[in-house]
Amino acid sequence: MPILLYCLPIRKVPLVYNLRNLQNRWKTTLVTALAFTMVTGLLTFMLSFVKGMDRLTDSSGHPGNVMVLSDGATDEAFSNLPAFSAQLLPADLQKRDRHRADDPDDPESKKYLVSQEVYVVVMYMIPNAAPGARARRFVQLRV
Repeated sequence: MPILLYCLPIRKVPLVYNLRNLQNRWKTTLVTALAFTMVTGLLTFMLSFVKGMDRLTDSSGHPGNVMVLSDGATDEAFSNLPAFSAQLLPADLQKRDRHRADDPDDPESKKYLVSQEVYVVVMYMIPNAAPGARARRFVQLRV
């Protein structure tokens, strides 16, 4: 093994050189160490924030609530679905109310729990806006 290390074109740097470099460039070494520590701390903080948001969204809402968007849309503001009926949805999205589904004589149990909503962004003029301040605001409207 020592023969193999001796044959390599790059040999080990003695430990004394490294210690002398730390003594001469202690400010650069300190700033580098602080930068690594801050980046690691920030990454840990942000990942814990994301994990907390995941837990919050997992524990809230109802698993039966589904939003159907058009193909390729990542947000309801960018989705554009034509008018359609609930029968065109896949079978797993056509679930009926569990409390009413047990009663076959109830005509309400035949209804789907689907609503078609229109989502638009409208401009709202701010009344009595101060001079030089914003005179309008964009508001999300769901109808």
